[in-house]
Amino acid sequence: MTYQNPTPVVVGLIPVRIDGYQGVLVVRRGIEPGIAKLALPGGYLELEPWQDGLTREVFEETGVFVVPSGWVPFGFASSEPNPNRLLVFATAPAVYAREIAVFEPNPEVQEIGVIFSLDGLEEQIAFPLHLIQIRRWLALGWKDNGPPGYHSLPITYEVHKVGDYLPLRKHDA
Repeated sequence: MTYQNPTPVVVGLIPVRIDGYQGVLVVRRGIEPGIAKLALPGGYLELEPWQDGLTREVFEETGVFVVPSGWVPFGFASSEPNPNRLLVFATAPAVYAREIAVFEPNPEVQEIGVIFSLDGLEEQIAFPLHLIQIRRWLALGWKDNGPPGYHSLPITYEVHKVGDYLPLRKHDA
């Protein structure tokens, strides 16, 4: 008898706080599938507990360190249409953008950033299952919590009042 088991994949939803707003950390992929598109940080488990694997993957991809015991399960999903991957989504305590080290691009990740809402970004998300979980996370109370669009990190911010939120702008210096 031969068994075909799905490959476990761990994915992090890491809140990032900037100037009183909270968004979610994303990476711009440097490899296929989804090269140059946005995704949540994560990857394949090795022979390790899922929390350790997620900590390792997030650190390798973003330079952000999350204590393994800090991860809280958020959701689970099987890849579609072929259920050959089992994705474990987890959240972590929020990090402050100013505490994230300057990112050095690597073969897997071109850059890291934060999104506050999905307005206009749906087509830029690499994986449908990531999009579903980001929507779910935003619906828990962080929706419309900051300026729309993707914001690469790190950024030195200047605050300007416009409408109902204070948009973030890069300093020129």
